[in-house]
Amino acid sequence: MSLASDLLLAGELVALPTETVYGLAADATNPQAIKKIYQAKGRPSDNPLIVHIPHYSMVEQFALIPNHLDISHFASTFWPGPLTILLPKKNHSLDSACAGLQKVALRVPDSQFFCQVMLHSGLALAAPSANLSGSMSPTSANHVLSDMDGKIPLIVNGGECRVGLESTVIDVSSQTARILRPGGIGLDKLKEYFGDIVCAFEVSKNHAPESPGQKYRHYAPSLPLKICSSEHMVLSPDTVYLLTAEAQEQLQFPKDQVILMGTLNNLSSVASSLFASLRLADSMKFKQIVCESLPTEGIGLAIMNRLSRASKG
Repeated sequence: MSLASDLLLAGELVALPTETVYGLAADATNPQAIKKIYQAKGRPSDNPLIVHIPHYSMVEQFALIPNHLDISHFASTFWPGPLTILLPKKNHSLDSACAGLQKVALRVPDSQFFCQVMLHSGLALAAPSANLSGSMSPTSANHVLSDMDGKIPLIVNGGECRVGLESTVIDVSSQTARILRPGGIGLDKLKEYFGDIVCAFEVSKNHAPESPGQKYRHYAPSLPLKICSSEHMVLSPDTVYLLTAEAQEQLQFPKDQVILMGTLNNLSSVASSLFASLRLADSMKFKQIVCESLPTEGIGLAIMNRLSRASKG
């Protein structure tokens, strides 16, 4: 913790585990440190970063809280956890992390170590996923190492990430909440709290993204990725298949061409293994990856969002 804090205070980058994916952390108020994040990832300069804070009481330090939002009640419901909120930016200290936008994305992560580092250093941390831009997000320290070896001074190994998908991003700056990226908190839980919600997962090529995961091809392996329902799958010798246990039981494809990624009865198991499964498939000697299409209820919406973006050319 001391080493991570010292490096962050010195303007360096540190890869830290969270409950979602590993984050590439830097002092959110240090423009030079933020610049290093964009350089290490090869990230487009108009793609904003999420700012992590250790406690909801810090929200008003960086953002303007609208009258309709009871931040303490919101925090007691969703934080710490995989939910990021967008609010009007309060000052210029986060301009670099916000890619020049007028809103800031804030989250309290459900990771004791990450929060302890923030408390120890006294810093709010900008932390996108600790991978090369566009590639599969890292859910283990080894995944980070494969993308960031030689680019950053420290990777903290916190084991496998529990959620395995990035946080849900929701704009709560107006009365009607807008989901900009589905993630670890499902749409059903958000509707229970916010009521009517607008889904705004896409942004046109001519506009800057409001949130990570909106505009660019993301989460993608180097091999072509196709999404297909299990009932329409046909075995091909040049293909590796990502399947649920139920689909494999039905299809009986050769085991050396199948990566099991959880069960339909527990889509959270699929979410937590998705990026690891894609990375494994990408390392195998096949010409393409075919992934089973999944229901979009609960966290299934976020899973299919990631697969859809990964499969875009």
